[in-house]
Parts: sequence; structure tokens; C-alpha cells
Amino acid sequence: MKNIYLILIAVFVAFSCEQEEFEGSGLESLRDFELNPVSGARIELNSLAPDEEVVIGWNEARSGFNSTVKYTWLVARVDGDFNSPLLSVPSDDDGTATNVSLTNTELDQALVDLGLAVGEEIDLKWTVSATNGDLAKMASPNTITIKRFVGEIAPFGNQTPDKLLIALMDPADELTVSWDSTFFSFGGEVSYQWIVDTTGGDFSNPLLTVDANDNSTIISHQSLFDLFADLGASEGELVSLQWKVIAKTGDKTKDSKGVYTIVLADPVGASKFMVGAATPGGWGWDNPTEMYQVSAGVWMASLYFTNDSFRFFNTEGDWGSGTNYPYYLNEGYTIDVDFEDALDDDNNFRFAGTPGSYLITLDTNSKTITLE
Repeated sequence: MKNIYLILIAVFVAFSCEQEEFEGSGLESLRDFELNPVSGARIELNSLAPDEEVVIGWNEARSGFNSTVKYTWLVARVDGDFNSPLLSVPSDDDGTATNVSLTNTELDQALVDLGLAVGEEIDLKWTVSATNGDLAKMASPNTITIKRFVGEIAPFGNQTPDKLLIALMDPADELTVSWDSTFFSFGGEVSYQWIVDTTGGDFSNPLLTVDANDNSTIISHQSLFDLFADLGASEGELVSLQWKVIAKTGDKTKDSKGVYTIVLADPVGASKFMVGAATPGGWGWDNPTEMYQVSAGVWMASLYFTNDSFRFFNTEGDWGSGTNYPYYLNEGYTIDVDFEDALDDDNNFRFAGTPGSYLITLDTNSKTITLE
């Protein structure tokens, strides 16, 4: 179980070379001790992680002969009395630990019992009582604010590549977009919307909105053709868009963790291909990465790169049509710094950057190979 430690400022009693002073009589005694979280600490209980623990601690109240000291965590209203506390909880390890651990749910239920509504907070004071035999000490109290659960939709991310090039070639084609499922902390169904806007837009007036009841949706290429045309684009032009997903339940909404890129292109000519262990299809022709000619002399593809080798090919299925790293160097190309000579038998390209989703552009006009 994951613990959430409330560590603010720990105030410790310093030790010196002088004789320690203990209070007590007879054979046993008990030293003063202090609370660790300073006054004004705040806890916002997390309804998305009900079983996570909030841990509150204090300094040790040492006994004269190092005998066992028992602790009890006491909570009262700010104007209340610790003789009649709202909460009285033995510390961990049967009262011997210098901390008390309560789950988010346990603390929230305690606030429910005090009559607090969802999302309401309360200012309290707390202290710890230490006992050693017939001796007892109570630390100077601190104040604390605790806020009850609020209904929340859990954070969620994307399963579709972060950067995606869509070649608009057949209106009957379809694009499947998927994301992580999420949930509402108080239960109930969650629905989704996939929304698209211009790059840099704020999604207040999205270009395209698609509803979904599951964590994926299918987008027809016809709708993307229509969007491409509505934006005034034509063959040989690129349209760069951004998209995200909004999860909804009741009046609650939650955006996906990121905003992702989709580029629409209407290809103008023959494609090139990428094959190699750095690409999703590996060294084979069953699933090569197609690079679309998005304008005259410019090829683009979107793919997930890993740190391995690959090569460009002019013709699908033709191993003899490949071009390697030295070829482009000798032709005077400027090559992205994340690519290097693999120094293998064929001097292939090697991707040396951070593995992830990229857009790659091979521009024979400007003689550049770039990543974004």
C-alpha cells in the first residue's frame, strides 16, 4: 500500500553533551516531545486513492530506562477540549510507533461522522498523549485543516501515437483513436469526446467533435477529407491539427493528460518506405513504414522509433532500392542529430534519440532529414 507522508517541517529536540532532564518520580520518567507537522498543515483527502494512507508523526518521548512508551493521537475542534476528543486513535504498532496511519477513507468517514458534506473542510487541533506506566505527557497541540472527498475523474492518457500523419487517399478508410479508460471516484458511467482543433487553438470552438462511450472511437477518412477541404487545403498541402479527449460524468469533466498532434496530407506521388529494427515493422516487408510524398520531393511518416537501425527504400519490397546514411551525407544532406551511422555492415541509419512517437520528413529539395 502506498503511503502519503505529511512531511512539512519537522522540529526536533536537539541533543547535547549535557545531562538529559526527565520528569518523573521513582524508577521511571518521561521526556518532553514535539509534533512534527507544523501548525497550519493541510490534508486534502484523495477519493481516487481511498486506500492510500495519510501518515502523521511526532518525536519520540523517551523514558528514563528506555521502557515502552504508548502513544495516542487526539483530535479536537479548535475551540474544543482534548478531554473529550473527536478522535482518539492509538499509534501504529499497537500504540508504540511515533506515527499514526489512517487511510483516506477512514479519515473521510470520520469527517462524515462530524457532519461534513462532500468537499467541505474543517479546522481542527491535534496532539499526542504519551504514557509510560502511571506517567503521561501531552505535546503542545498543532492545528490542521482536513478537506473531505470530492468526486473526481481519474487522470488518463493516450494509446494512439502522440504524433500521427494521416494520408487522405481513400474516403472509405478509417482511423481508430484510443485512450486509457478512466473512472469517477464516486462511481457511475464515464463518457468521452474526441475533439480536434487547429494547432495552438484552445478547443473552445473545436473543428470536429466525436462522442464515444468507450475508450476508443472510429473516425472515417471521409470526415477528415471534409475537414481538410473546409480548411481550404488542397493536394500537396499539410494541415497540422491538435486533439485531446474529454471524459465526462454528470457535471464533472476531465481532459486527457496531453494534447496530441495529427497531420492531414493529400499525397502527390509515389511513396518511399522505411524498414529496420528501429521501426515498428522490423527488418521485413510485411509491415514497412510508408513515407507519403506530401508535396513534390518531400516525404513524411509518423512512427515510433526505438534505438536501433533502419534504412530508406525507394520501392516497396525491393532490397536493392535502399539508401543508407553515407549516401545522404555524400549528397550533402543535413541530418537530424538523433540519427547517426549505425556502423554496421551496410552503414544503415541508427536512431540515437529518446524512443517515442515522431514525425520524420525527408526533403530532397532542401536536402534535409528532420524529426519532430
